[in-house]
Amino acid sequence: MILFYESDAINAVLNDYTKLKNCTTELKNNRNVVRAAVSKDGLALQYASDELKSDKIVVLEAVSKNGLALQYASTELRNDIDVVLEAVSNNGYALQFASPELRNDIDVVFEAVSNRGLALEFAGDNLRDNELIVCESVSRHGEALRFASDRLKNDKKVVHDAINNSWGLALEFASDELKNDRDLVSEAISSDGTALQFASPELRDDIKIVAEAIYYYSDALRFASDRLKNDRDLVLYSVSERDALTIGYASEELRDDEEIALIAVTKRGRALEYLSERLKNDKRVVLAAVANDGSALQYASPELQQDLEVILTALIHDEDFSRIDKIIQDAIKNEYNSLIENKNTELDEKSDNGPCKHKSFSNIN
Repeated sequence: MILFYESDAINAVLNDYTKLKNCTTELKNNRNVVRAAVSKDGLALQYASDELKSDKIVVLEAVSKNGLALQYASTELRNDIDVVLEAVSNNGYALQFASPELRNDIDVVFEAVSNRGLALEFAGDNLRDNELIVCESVSRHGEALRFASDRLKNDKKVVHDAINNSWGLALEFASDELKNDRDLVSEAISSDGTALQFASPELRDDIKIVAEAIYYYSDALRFASDRLKNDRDLVLYSVSERDALTIGYASEELRDDEEIALIAVTKRGRALEYLSERLKNDKRVVLAAVANDGSALQYASPELQQDLEVILTALIHDEDFSRIDKIIQDAIKNEYNSLIENKNTELDEKSDNGPCKHKSFSNIN
């Protein structure tokens, strides 16, 4: 419905700012109506006339409510330091809509990154190489380090602050040199063991660093070097002390190690899924797995899925029978069909030895 009258328009936009788009051209140029709309939400500025998008008072009201309204201001006002400072103090991401000149203004950019650390992305190149600006950014959001200059990504103090304000994950954006800094990497993985993935190849091959990462994050073994994934002591520590399912990250050789396999499946039956085909067909290993979790039957070899002792053990230790129901049904059917075939063979042999009429038994399909 198109709104024609000022009073109706003001009441409408105070209830829903988007109603401004339903106003006549005249009302979209009415200062009272537009100011009422932007007082509800600054984004109403998008529906205002070009004339009011150039009105500093109207635009200031809009960006004070929603800094992102700056994108709808005139080119002239996006280069006005008062308007832009108001916008970025409300929402630092409004910096992206400021003029190139103001994205290189240290006061504007500092205000923006103080509000939203990641607003550093929209700063001019010179200011992304400014230590004051970058330190402020990473103190608000450590991962703002990704937008810093290469020089500051190699600054140990800056990277240290970034790591402390990103659960260690800002290590991803550090220089290659600092990704190989033992102290910084240790600090990062103590916050979040997954940060190991961003460490240098040398430190991902360092058993002390990797063991520390595993201590803080059980799955960190997956980020270790291939050599350490084949280190028996490290894998035993990961499997026995942290999470048995991490056997899945071990080398092919260790996933075929019976001792490690038994430790893993005794703690978490589902670890059977990650073992070698040989061990999935090892009755001792499979029995240990299904004794811990009956649903592990689904990862056993086809032969052992038909083994009655394995099946009964799985049934006793499965909390959700539906997960292995099909496997058991198939096993019972196969066992029944085998018995029927043997019985029919026996009857056929008796029939061959003399006149004898018998009824054949049918298989289950």
